[in-house]
Amino acid sequence: MKQKILFLALINFLLFSIGYTTSKGTTTASFLKIAVGARNIAMGETGATSGDINSIYWNPAGLASIDNIEASLMHSVWLETINYEHLTFGLPTKFGNIGFAVNYLFMGEMDKYDYAGDKQGSMTAGDLALTLGYSRKVLIKEGVPYLKFGANIKYLHSKLEEEKADALATDLGLQTELKNPKVKVGLVIQNVGTDMKFVKESYPLPTNIKLGAGYSLIVKNNPLNLAFDINIPNDNVVKLGLGAEYEIDCGKGIIVSPRIGYGAYTEGLEGLSGITAGMGFKYQNYFIDYAFVPYGQLGNTHRISLSMEFKKEKIEEKVEEKLRKEEEERIKEEQLKEQERLRKEQEEALVKAKEEAIREKLEKAKKVVCFGFNSAKISPVYYKDLIEVALYLKTYSEYKFVEVDGHTCSIGSAEYNEKLSLRRAKAVAEFFIKYQDIPQEKIVTKGYGESMPVASNKTPQGRAKNRRAEVIIKY
Repeated sequence: MKQKILFLALINFLLFSIGYTTSKGTTTASFLKIAVGARNIAMGETGATSGDINSIYWNPAGLASIDNIEASLMHSVWLETINYEHLTFGLPTKFGNIGFAVNYLFMGEMDKYDYAGDKQGSMTAGDLALTLGYSRKVLIKEGVPYLKFGANIKYLHSKLEEEKADALATDLGLQTELKNPKVKVGLVIQNVGTDMKFVKESYPLPTNIKLGAGYSLIVKNNPLNLAFDINIPNDNVVKLGLGAEYEIDCGKGIIVSPRIGYGAYTEGLEGLSGITAGMGFKYQNYFIDYAFVPYGQLGNTHRISLSMEFKKEKIEEKVEEKLRKEEEERIKEEQLKEQERLRKEQEEALVKAKEEAIREKLEKAKKVVCFGFNSAKISPVYYKDLIEVALYLKTYSEYKFVEVDGHTCSIGSAEYNEKLSLRRAKAVAEFFIKYQDIPQEKIVTKGYGESMPVASNKTPQGRAKNRRAEVIIKY
């Protein structure tokens, strides 16, 4: 109820405080009226309840709905030689969601005439808008849907031949849901800002109040999305927009979405003016959207949007994978340095000692690696001992194999301890195989669980000694 009252109060405030005029042709920066996002355009240019990255144009409150990093690019083949480009980027953060957009309209060369009607060569024109948006959702009361609010700040620049004009503008928007979660409503006021001054004349921006609703239902196991917008511009009459989209799940991450709509934006034109149509294609996190809008005798327009969604999980996985590889490289580098140092020491020792003496030493001094509680990770303090064994194995090949026996303390079930002891044995074996290049067939692993303690399991010190792996060279 509070949300309904808030929406009605805002509508009344906006209508009576902005000083609206219904005179056509009284505003400038008309490129701001050219819709972006082929999906919304194909659905009758509706977007008050939009919840994707292109919400930064339709209603900045919708930015609060994006959960992952998103980017979108639209190319529009407009009327005659006019082209319109739109690039937008959205980033969710714990403080709210941030969006950035660039809109650029440019025209081909046009003939220039003086006051007498004589041709004076050619001229060009273009428009630019830079937009920074912010959105966040707030919970007003438990059991009530979130209220999403958003705002944009825009820098506008227009150029006609040598004349230039600049302006600043803002958009303010709200979105929420009704008791039925399938119904969404949105309200936004667009392009409230400073006048644009060309030469000596100043003109206001094309301010617009947009109120809309969206409804989703399931038809034959696929979503059917409906949208309805009311637009109240300050330089024209009230205009309506209607749109529908049917999402067909084709499996394997592929969704095809035919769209159709009607927008009362082309009144007075012949043919199919007012009808909009298009198609969307989604593959996993990639989107391609197309929109067709006829303008009667003026010609047809075509818009194509390319969008990408970067899943947080995948980004985190890539970061973790990168960190894991960096850690492996660091460990291997330390091992190589240690190995090189030990190799030099071993070479000096081998000159003075005979093979049998070294073997006897290794047989008498059984190598033991101790582990932390419930862990199978080798502590770096044992690298030196294990590398010494590896150097011996590489130097002398008369041994049959190396046996690595894993053990545990008495804490835990016998079945679990047996598995843990085998994991410890395999961790040592992996160290030899992966980092020391010892042939896998030369290493045998066994897990004895808690069955072969070397100390009492009644004391912490004794249990620490029992959590071990023993390296035994078999001849």
